[in-house]
Amino acid sequence: MGKVLVGEAYNYEAVLVKTGAINAPFKLIPPTTAHGSCFTFQPQQGIIPRNGILPIQIFFSTLGEFEEEFHFSVTESPKPVTLTIRGHVTGLSLHFSTGGLDFNDVSFGFPQTLSCHLINTSVVPITFHLRIPEDGQGQPSLTSFDQVKDNAHPSWEKGTLAPCQEKPMEFTITPSAGTIPSQGSQEIRVTLCSSDVGQYDCDMVVDVDGFGKEVLALRLKARCVVPELRLLSSTLDCGPCSAKVPCQKTLTLVNPSPLPGCYRVLPQRHQEAAALWYSSPKPCGIIQGHKMVEIPITAEVQVVGAHSILVDIAVFGKERSPLQMHLMCTGKTPLVYASVNKINFGEIQAMQETSQTLQLCNQGLIPAAFRAEIGGKCWSIEPREGVVPAKAEVPVVVTANLGDTGRFEDSMKLFIENSLTSVIPIQAVGTGTTITIDKPFAPELNLEPQFNLVPCIFRFNVTNKGCQFQQLYWGTEGFSTFRQRHPLPALGVTKGKNASQRPTTPVFKVQPRSMNLQPGETMELVLEGFSSTCRGPPAASSSSSSSSSWASWGPQRWEDVVIDRYYIPKICLREAQMGDFIR
Repeated sequence: MGKVLVGEAYNYEAVLVKTGAINAPFKLIPPTTAHGSCFTFQPQQGIIPRNGILPIQIFFSTLGEFEEEFHFSVTESPKPVTLTIRGHVTGLSLHFSTGGLDFNDVSFGFPQTLSCHLINTSVVPITFHLRIPEDGQGQPSLTSFDQVKDNAHPSWEKGTLAPCQEKPMEFTITPSAGTIPSQGSQEIRVTLCSSDVGQYDCDMVVDVDGFGKEVLALRLKARCVVPELRLLSSTLDCGPCSAKVPCQKTLTLVNPSPLPGCYRVLPQRHQEAAALWYSSPKPCGIIQGHKMVEIPITAEVQVVGAHSILVDIAVFGKERSPLQMHLMCTGKTPLVYASVNKINFGEIQAMQETSQTLQLCNQGLIPAAFRAEIGGKCWSIEPREGVVPAKAEVPVVVTANLGDTGRFEDSMKLFIENSLTSVIPIQAVGTGTTITIDKPFAPELNLEPQFNLVPCIFRFNVTNKGCQFQQLYWGTEGFSTFRQRHPLPALGVTKGKNASQRPTTPVFKVQPRSMNLQPGETMELVLEGFSSTCRGPPAASSSSSSSSSWASWGPQRWEDVVIDRYYIPKICLREAQMGDFIR
C-alpha cells in the first residue's frame, strides 16, 4: 500500500482465483493481532466458481508502519490461502511560514498584498482549500483605480460605497485551492482592498480534503484609513472674464499623509440656474502620499458682474462633507461697438426711403447677440436682431421714410447681450412735399393729340400722405385763380404788346380749385382741356372741316423762376397781378 495519510478512507481490492473444475467454498480466518483487527474484508466468506475469480474489498484504519497476513480456508484444501498486506500510515504535517499577516495601515480602496508559504512536511501529498469566514460574500470591493475610471459612480456623491445587498468581498487569496506534494510548499498571496474604515482582525483557515475543515488558521490584521487631503487654498479667483467665455484655472490638492488617496471634483448641481458655471476636464485622479496635484478647472460666467460658487471635491471613502473651495469670477461686458456714434441723414426727400449702414464690430472671443429698437414710425432697422460672430462685423441698415417735411430726431437703442445699452442719435430733415398723385403728373404731363372742340377730361387721385393738414390751390398759368382787386402796373414792358398775346380763356381747367386734405385723406382732381383752334403739324390741319381736324396743344410747362420787381421772365405771358399764385 505504500505510505498513506491518517484520517483518510482507503479502499483496496484483492482477487481469489479458482483454477479447478469444481466450486470452492471459502471463509476468512479471523486475525488475532492488533493491526489485523483494523482491517475489514467484504465478503468474508463465499463460493468461488470453478475456473473463476472473486474480488475481495479491503478497508482499514490504522496508524504507523504495519505488515499483516490474513488466511482464507478453502473446503477440501489442505492449506489456507494467505494474503499479506504491508504499508505505512502517517499523520498530517502542515503549517504556514509565518505566524500571521499584518497589513498595518491601508488606504481606503487601494489594494495591498502580502504573501506567505503553506508547507507540507507530510510524507504524502495533500489537497487544500483556503478561505476567510469573516469576509463578505458579495462582489469584489471597488478599487480606487476602477473608481477614477467611472466618475458617475454613486459612491462619489455619498463619499463611500453605495449600499448594496451583500457585503463586498475585500480579501483575495491566490491560489485559494491546490495540491502540495510531499515535503513541498505553496506560495499564498493575500490581497486586501478595504471598503470599510476601521480595524481588521480575522483568520484565513485551511480545509484539507480527506482530513477535515479548518485544520489550520493564519491570523490577518489591518487598519483601513482615508488620508486627510486638503486644498492648498480655499479660494480660486478667475478674475475678470468675458461672459460665456470659458476660463481655465487650476486648483492644488495636497496629501500630507504617507498613504495614497483618490479624489473627484463633483459635477455642479442646478447649473442651468447658476450665474457661474464650472467643470473639470480631468475631475478624477489619485494623489500619492506626501504629494500635490493640480486639478484643471474650467469656469464660465454667464452674466456680467462678480459671482462666486462653492466647488465640492469628494475623497473616496470619506463619509463626511467633501472638501469645498470658493470659486470666484467677474463677468465683463462683450467688446461690441457700433462704427458710428450718431446717424445724420441730412436733407432727404419726404415720403421716399433713404438708407445708411453702420457696422457692429465684435472684438471679443465669443459671438454676441444684439437687438436694435427705435421708437418712431418713420425709421426701420434691418436686421433688428442677430448675432455678431467673434472677431467679425455685421452690417445694420437704418432706413428713413419721413412722413412730412421738417426736422426729425430720434434715437436707436442697441442692446448687446450681457452688456450695457448703447443709444445712437438719429436725425434727418424732410424736404419736398407729402402730396402724392396716383398718375404721372410732374414735371411734365403729356396728354397726346386730342380733337378740338371736344373736351378731354383726366382724373387724378391726390393723397396727403403726411402727418399735417394740407391746403392746396390749383390754377392755370397766366390766369388769375381769384378775382383781381388792384392790377399791378407794368414793370418795364410795353403793356399793349403783352395784352395782344394773352389768350382770353385758359385751355385747361382744374376742379376743384382748392383742396383741404387731412393726413391720409384722398380727393379727386379733375383736369379738363378744351380748344376751339387746331394746333399741330401742318399735315394735321389739311382737312377743310374744323370739326374733323385734329387739335394738338402742348402742355403748359411748370418751371421754377425768380420773380424780381424790375424783371419779368420771358416765360411769363404777362406781368404779375394781385391774386396771382406764381410757381
